[in-house]
Amino acid sequence: MFKLLDKIPWDKIKKEILESTTRFPLSILCGIALAILYYLTIHKYYPWIEFEKYIFTLQIALPIFISAQLIHETYFKEKKLLIYAVSVVLLLLYFFFIYNIEYKDWNYIKFLTILIVAHSSVSFVGFYKEKNNAGIYNFNLHLLQQVIIGGFYCACIVIGINGAILAIDTLFKGEFNHNIYIDTFIITLFLFHPIYFTSQIPNFDELNQEEPQGNKFIEILVKFLFIPFSIIYFLILYAYGIKLLIDWELPIGWISKLCIGFSAIGIITYVLNTAYKNSKNNYHKNYSSYFFWSLIPVIILHFIGIFYRIDEYGFTEFRYIIALLAIGLSLLTIYFLRSKKLLIKTIPVLFSIMGLLIVIGPWNAHQISLYSQASRFENQLLKQNLIVDSKIDISKLNMMDDSVKKELFDNLQFFISRKNTTKIDQFFPNELVEKTIDYKYDYSSVHPYSKFVDSLGYHDSHLYNEQYVWINDEHYLNEIIELKSYSKCIPFDLEEQTTNEQINIKNKYLVYNKSDSIPVIDLLLSNNINLEGSNTAKMKLKCNIQQTGALLILKEISLKMHHAGDRKIDHVVGLLFIE
Repeated sequence: MFKLLDKIPWDKIKKEILESTTRFPLSILCGIALAILYYLTIHKYYPWIEFEKYIFTLQIALPIFISAQLIHETYFKEKKLLIYAVSVVLLLLYFFFIYNIEYKDWNYIKFLTILIVAHSSVSFVGFYKEKNNAGIYNFNLHLLQQVIIGGFYCACIVIGINGAILAIDTLFKGEFNHNIYIDTFIITLFLFHPIYFTSQIPNFDELNQEEPQGNKFIEILVKFLFIPFSIIYFLILYAYGIKLLIDWELPIGWISKLCIGFSAIGIITYVLNTAYKNSKNNYHKNYSSYFFWSLIPVIILHFIGIFYRIDEYGFTEFRYIIALLAIGLSLLTIYFLRSKKLLIKTIPVLFSIMGLLIVIGPWNAHQISLYSQASRFENQLLKQNLIVDSKIDISKLNMMDDSVKKELFDNLQFFISRKNTTKIDQFFPNELVEKTIDYKYDYSSVHPYSKFVDSLGYHDSHLYNEQYVWINDEHYLNEIIELKSYSKCIPFDLEEQTTNEQINIKNKYLVYNKSDSIPVIDLLLSNNINLEGSNTAKMKLKCNIQQTGALLILKEISLKMHHAGDRKIDHVVGLLFIE
């Protein structure tokens, strides 16, 4: 065992760790901070929502600081502090202005888009003045190899350590917290992998700047996996296009996603094939020569699919992204077909610009989708002659077809789900408005236009008129219960649709053995527990079952509350003690 340890190159490992921490110190610190924050949230020392903003910012910061160091090393060797200062300013802009928790879906889209752009920047920032493909190709091929190798090492470490923990836990009854397995993964991912990866980033003077240098593994990967699959995927799209021409039909909406996915695979294959396109093997040469020509029918199909959906239903954030990517693919294809000097760095640069257009400025995906849907909503009101003196005439709503009501309702729900109705508020008279100036679009608030939706005939829909209230007991089971007083204890974790042999939810009741009803909401009210908003409370409720005493202790409960005042149980967790 000790002889094996002696063969490990400890000096080399120490040197690489030292080089990594001195060359990319801020990126390593970001990884350490991420590991700590994930640990705190996984173990529920703090709720995720309190740290989400910091976690997102740090995940973006990690590649941003790598890019900053690469820019410093290549072009601005005397301005290191300035470059890092600019990087910090960009991160602060994200932290204070771009991150927005109000609409989670859009927040996640922004985060993922900026994260992709940040990682993409590592691939080209050190080569923006280069006029050939050799340096950037060799650099990124090396990074790709290190990502794969680092991922393999991480997997081995996580499996090895977790296997040892599991063995100790099983054999010696260690009774470890199960989160320890996730802790191992988090520490390995955010501590080991950044140190390993940054230690393998080459200095630019070490790179071959004359010609792209492939290797046998990548050649086999490209030749026998990427190119065949790219051809198969494109043939599928061609066949579908021919079918549409024969049947004279418009493509389904899903086709745009396929076009984006297949085109991405094809472009990655094209880039990896750069080192082999001048080889004697016609297989590689033909792929590079004809790939962008073969992309033209796919782009046409892509445009037809996405702009048909936009014409019918307007822009949403996702449709805007798909449309912008279609434009990006078109520009890329024109460049590679017309330009005499083909630079592969154009690919990550172009799509990084597209990514920034998606999330930043008045033209971002969210703003464009709001304008588009507001325009659709206004056009539909005008088309149905529902506007009188610039406001909706409620007396005319019942005269509309069901299909028009459904379209208006869906359009309104688009704005409600995004917690922003400012672009359509102008159409609603005061008698249709149920929100105040400080109205918050959360689950404990009624629908801002519930009267309008009632007039459309959707008063039973859970999509608009049910607010949610959560109540939990922070000190659940923190006191002694005399078990001798009870014959049985039934733990439960129920949702409205849950089917349980012993206990189930039925509106405002818990039903025991399909016969005895426990009036939970009445019990909460009789114990002076506030049901008007989410809060914490001690929920120890005495009740009767089968004419005997019982004790209901709730850990947490979620209630659906109709704007008319009706309440019913949506989710409940707790214990039922029966005498």
